Amino acid sequence: MSQIEKNHLKSTAEAGAGSPGEASSVAVAADATETEELVKQLLGMGFPEGPARIALAGCNNNVELAVQLLVAGEDSRKQRRGHQGLRQLRRSLLGSPFSTNKAIEEMMRNSYTVQGLTDSVGKSGVEAMQLLLADEDLSSESPSSAESSSASDSAEN
Repeated sequence: MSQIEKNHLKSTAEAGAGSPGEASSVAVAADATETEELVKQLLGMGFPEGPARIALAGCNNNVELAVQLLVAGEDSRKQRRGHQGLRQLRRSLLGSPFSTNKAIEEMMRNSYTVQGLTDSVGKSGVEAMQLLLADEDLSSESPSSAESSSASDSAEN
């Protein structure tokens, strides 16, 4: 028997028939306690609290589904960071040597970008090279952001 059912039975037994409001407040309190315990489990697995709460809410407090959701989201974020880093590297390689060195230094200072690049190149070096060699208009960036980055590169020269 779940804790919610136990609390519900206890509250109705103590209060006689009990009001529906009392029963629902007991159920909500028990649900909040259960959610806190599940959040602690996810925190123990190394997930951040905010995303853990969101994942649990989206999965109706199913820990296994929440873990799958959190892991899938983490992998896609790493992949996006890697692709962004490769596009940035490609743009800088097409520019002047000074701006290329500066761009590489900036990228290496950002640990998330370094991790994304490492994962991207490690999983598929061919895909990384394709991203580096791809035409700028085939990338997912908007033309205005590409123009503004080229304008800033030419302004630095």
